[in-house]
Amino acid sequence: MKLLTSVSTWRQWVRAEEGRFADSQHAPPKTYPCFAYMELASWGQESLRPMYLYAHDVDAMSIELLAAAQRM
Repeated sequence: MKLLTSVSTWRQWVRAEEGRFADSQHAPPKTYPCFAYMELASWGQESLRPMYLYAHDVDAMSIELLAAAQRM
């Protein structure tokens, strides 16, 4: 997982993951900062697609983890 803070960090990350022309094949995130990781899109072709976690996603996961910890 990679923290992306701008378009230039996104370009650098996606090219490192997928190759030279990956920034023209994949859509950038809607907002920055965000976290990004590659997910397997197709088993047959073994193609990857970027997935983005935005602040509201991280907030929701934190709330779920805190609630689970309180139930223990």
